[in-house]
Amino acid sequence: MNLTNKWMNDSYFLTACAHSFGLWAILLTIYFLFGTIPLIVASSLFVVAAAVKEFWYDAKYELPVQTTFDNVFDFVWYIVGIAMCLIVVFVVKPHIHL
Repeated sequence: MNLTNKWMNDSYFLTACAHSFGLWAILLTIYFLFGTIPLIVASSLFVVAAAVKEFWYDAKYELPVQTTFDNVFDFVWYIVGIAMCLIVVFVVKPHIHL
């Protein structure tokens, strides 16, 4: 078996991690500092902001030039980050008794 870390140099892997875990961390911070309602508001605003960023700003101004696939890929991983946060807060947290 040849174990390598080629996946760590894969730009799609790095992009997926940055978009999903970055937004996940931001939203969890908002939840812990401000509560449930601000989390829901922020999540909704981030969906809109991510769509504008990916499908207008990045499509028009980002270098190197982005393809539609690149923009959809990034947007989907933003949504995954939001989903991960909401799952942690509303599904996992109620079952953890500290």
